[in-house]
Amino acid sequence: MTEDRKQLAAVGWPLSANSLPNFLTLSRIIFAPLVFWFLVSERLVLASVFFLIASFSDWADGWLARRFSWQSRLGKLLDPIADKLLVFLTCLGLSLAGKLPWWLFFLIIGRDGLILVGGLVTLWRGWRITLDPSWISKINTGLQFSLILDCLISPFFPNYPSYFFFTNEMIYTVTITTLVSGVDYAYRFLRQLPRR
Repeated sequence: MTEDRKQLAAVGWPLSANSLPNFLTLSRIIFAPLVFWFLVSERLVLASVFFLIASFSDWADGWLARRFSWQSRLGKLLDPIADKLLVFLTCLGLSLAGKLPWWLFFLIIGRDGLILVGGLVTLWRGWRITLDPSWISKINTGLQFSLILDCLISPFFPNYPSYFFFTNEMIYTVTITTLVSGVDYAYRFLRQLPRR
């Protein structure tokens, strides 16, 4: 392998097997606006199908990257962007459709905005700060996806008792994990700030 190809392989972009996780991540970025469009167009079945496919791609790209050591710098950059874009647009669509409270949407976006601002400040100041996703952040992301699925699927079963779906309970659970993960991020970020 030439030096140029070795560099491309490290980035994770060549058309080869080890680039498959990145293409799955890119598909999630493409599906996110489609899910939003189907939600605002009141095509709930299509929104649910595309969200399920996108959710599966989130699991699949991570599993492939770990199982076959196909991690790359591009993948580490794109994966959180894809996740946040999917959650943002889907929650926005659900809020516009009246299926998710607006205050929770703004809480989720506020937490992600905090992380984005922290990353931009880090780049601007040239600080050496590394914040890998914490366990509470991973739990929060999983619960957000579960809540979205609950909001998408529950309307298909109008005659089922409400206790078959835990929408209200999940809303408050996601509220707690979003707040805790946001505080955790801020704490770890502040601890790594350069001391004068």
